[in-house]
Amino acid sequence: MRTLLAALSQRQRRRRRLPVRPRLRRQLGRFAAGRWRTLGRVRNQEPEARHRNNNGDDDDDNPDNAAVNSDASDAEPPRIAYLLEGTKGDGLRMRRTLQAIYHPRNQYILHLDLEAPPRERIDLAMYVKGDPMFSQVGNVRVIAKGNLVTYKGPTMVACTLHAVAILLKEGLEWDWFINLSASDYPLMTQDDILHVFSSLPRNLNFVEHFQLSGWKV
Repeated sequence: MRTLLAALSQRQRRRRRLPVRPRLRRQLGRFAAGRWRTLGRVRNQEPEARHRNNNGDDDDDNPDNAAVNSDASDAEPPRIAYLLEGTKGDGLRMRRTLQAIYHPRNQYILHLDLEAPPRERIDLAMYVKGDPMFSQVGNVRVIAKGNLVTYKGPTMVACTLHAVAILLKEGLEWDWFINLSASDYPLMTQDDILHVFSSLPRNLNFVEHFQLSGWKV
């Protein structure tokens, strides 16, 4: 009885193993063939890859590497033009934000809208004029006449274009334009921001760089 059971169990093991062995052989054969084909492709590509790396063709063809590996490291840091906007009661906040984002290389235009009283606008102008750094460098300007700014309509865009027109009319040097409000406050120092922007091409802007794919315009 034991001999019969041993023979049956041995037959069952053989039946289980027989279908597996050819399958394993086929899989190992495919794996080996694919591996050798892959190794052959790599070996055939090695001389060409070495030739490209020696000539530096990959870095020239990649636009990202071209932007980062450009001569921006040897050039001077960029200049940023800031428009700082506020309304009634934002005089002190505008001073705080101006002190936080100030850098001698940049340009600054301060604007208090029409709702701010004339006295607050005069105090802001006197503060800028009385600061030794601002007076010596001369890169901070206060718009004397406030514009009407509302959250509806094109008034905010018109105020932004007004500030850009002042920068262009006076022939000031700047690479990027940033619009801030009196309630904004930077998370990075201006030295760090200018260092990061130094590795970017000067013709890069948010409108062209940002893609609206999937957005409803």
